[in-house]
Amino acid sequence: MIRKFLLTVLLCAGSLHAEEISYSMNFKVWNNAVKITNPSTDVTTASANSPIVGFSVRKGDYFASASFMLDSSYRYQTVWLNRKDNDFSLGYRLNDNISVLGGYRSTAVTDGSQSNWVDRSSIYYIGASGFKQVADKVFLYGNLAYGSLTNTNDYETFKDGSLITYEAGGGYALNSSTQLVAGYRNQDMSLYNITRSRQEKNSIGGLVIGLNVNF
Repeated sequence: MIRKFLLTVLLCAGSLHAEEISYSMNFKVWNNAVKITNPSTDVTTASANSPIVGFSVRKGDYFASASFMLDSSYRYQTVWLNRKDNDFSLGYRLNDNISVLGGYRSTAVTDGSQSNWVDRSSIYYIGASGFKQVADKVFLYGNLAYGSLTNTNDYETFKDGSLITYEAGGGYALNSSTQLVAGYRNQDMSLYNITRSRQEKNSIGGLVIGLNVNF
């Protein structure tokens, strides 16, 4: 269903000709920690400041976006993890305040304490985003997405799991093309580990600040 949604948006966007194309970039820093939960473990790593770079292009009510969380390192006692994410989405603006979207996200988590053991996740998701101006230069924003997750590594087998992600916050427009934003961002990944016969959940959350620039 999620893949069909993406194909439908792409085909509809291709039918537009006269609409002007606009572009935007955003730069964020996400102060986040990883919480790992399963029947034998319940730990939270030290926080990391993860840089996120995003790009968007809009034509009429249709848009496409890409964002990249650059290499981020997390530590817990003698364990360290390294993570990076890639995200690509297509969407449609229903009105001035609400948009719907669907996309694909890939994540790679390297466990440096386990001979560079790498967990790779592929996620197809659908979601919605919202925007509300509350004063002349002040606005609120938020987004929510749900996805189907496939996880692989060289040592274990998993059932397909799920991802729930959200971000909510506020912003201030410095001028007509530049905005500052601040909020809270969270990701919950849940799946069943067949090899170890257990349910596992990884949560990543924390404050995020950023800068949006429109062209």
